[in-house]
Amino acid sequence: MSVEISFDGKMAEAVIEAQFKGTTITNFIQDYYYHIIDSKYRQSKRVDRFLAEQLRNPSDQLIRTAKILTDRKSPDKTIINILRFVKGEVDYLSDKKAYGKEEYWATALETLRKEEDDCDGINNLIYILARLAGIPEYVLYCMLCRAGGVGHLALLYWSSDYDKLVVIDGSFAYNKTSIQYRTAFKKQENIYNHIYYVFNDKIIFRPKR
Repeated sequence: MSVEISFDGKMAEAVIEAQFKGTTITNFIQDYYYHIIDSKYRQSKRVDRFLAEQLRNPSDQLIRTAKILTDRKSPDKTIINILRFVKGEVDYLSDKKAYGKEEYWATALETLRKEEDDCDGINNLIYILARLAGIPEYVLYCMLCRAGGVGHLALLYWSSDYDKLVVIDGSFAYNKTSIQYRTAFKKQENIYNHIYYVFNDKIIFRPKR
């Protein structure tokens, strides 16, 4: 059963809610959501656990990659380093062409090694590398939404240095600009225009309808 979330303990979550003021969204409720991660075998997984399991015993390759991309003085620079790296290493390719399946959520390691994936694989890789680089979960979220009229997965990142929430997206609307010069996230017509779930490796919540 869904319950009301208290955001008092986490400024980042309060900021996410504040960004949606003036839209049809007024607040969020905690929820559970299972997504099909392999359409061929009808396998589904709770989305927060999908992330958490990848962080439990990460490969040496992922750890090394995250370490190289980490800026110890600035998480803002770290997330952009990771975004640019993933964009340069991984080509966009549909699940049908990459895996022969209508829907498949690859792990971060699979995507890194295959060097091609769609939005969920690309942005999942960014998320996992960011967490391994020391960015805490309460400033980083996956966002299941509609973008350009189709289903999409992107990331939301809260910058405490610049007091704003921004989109990090390695596929649909790639933007390599530094956090300082990015516009704050705003739900726009035809761009991230309907949000279904926002989640990280600790929590899932959705807009209260």
